[in-house]
Amino acid sequence: PPSACPRRRPLVLLLFAAAGAYALFWFGGPFWSFILLAILASGVYSPVLPLGDNLTMTAAAQRDLDYGRMRLWGSVTFIGAVYGAGWLLKGRDPDVILWLVVGGFVTTALVCTLLPDIRYPKPEQGQKPRPLALLRHPVFLLFLATAGLNTAAQTEGDPSYEPAHVGCHIGAGLIAADTTERLVMPS
Repeated sequence: PPSACPRRRPLVLLLFAAAGAYALFWFGGPFWSFILLAILASGVYSPVLPLGDNLTMTAAAQRDLDYGRMRLWGSVTFIGAVYGAGWLLKGRDPDVILWLVVGGFVTTALVCTLLPDIRYPKPEQGQKPRPLALLRHPVFLLFLATAGLNTAAQTEGDPSYEPAHVGCHIGAGLIAADTTERLVMPS
């Protein structure tokens, strides 16, 4: 219905916008232009993961799907893709990385067009959002701690960037996220 808030369309549009924003790095000139491009790219990509998680979790709840299993195989596939991309890029011109990222965004956007079109009713007129109430919820605080540790695990700063090493860091972060989800949302 027109009075509902869509989830899939913004996800697809943001992914195409991210692909376009990252493609613009190819034309970057002076240093300040890269800063502006980074702000643009971050601005359109930052909402993608929360929107995707929201859509996935809602679809899993509505359709009685096993979210843990979906997350497990998604994580395994992601680790394999990261390892494969590292293997593919090893010894190649670094410019290939940019186009691999752009291609990844376009591919993801196209795949997201196949997701269910879940919509939420718009909030009623008198209803006010209370985002600060989350800061008093222990499950949300556990989530914030885990997200921070996950980010720290992935940004240790190893200069070698060997595919297996990067895959291990990402895998450790995903295992931490999966463990938290199992504690918070047992099936």
